[in-house]
Amino acid sequence: MAKQTINIGTTANDGTGDSIRDAFDKVNDNFTEVYTTQITSITLSSASWSLVSGLYEYDYSNVAITADTIVEVIPDNADIAVVKAAEILPKTVSSAGSVKLYATNAPTGNIGVTMNLTIKA
Repeated sequence: MAKQTINIGTTANDGTGDSIRDAFDKVNDNFTEVYTTQITSITLSSASWSLVSGLYEYDYSNVAITADTIVEVIPDNADIAVVKAAEILPKTVSSAGSVKLYATNAPTGNIGVTMNLTIKA
């Protein structure tokens, strides 16, 4: 869907713009196009991190991820010490079907996380 612009008329209160109902219908449609999906109970296995160009990289695959996805990784409380020791970076790189996460040190154990995916439809 293309962005819908509200017609505000030529001058204030001249009756030539969209009705309130039509305007807010466009607002709702525009907001529906951007939404967030949450993926819970993910385990990032310590054995699956690989050293790439000086950083440890984890490639997580999920069909909900697109090249335009903004990924927020939230560690489970029990695994925060492992995340801090690994120095998990906020940097992620998304492509169709996967996201790559980076750490400066190799994680010493598995990390349970939740991912929030903000996807532009």
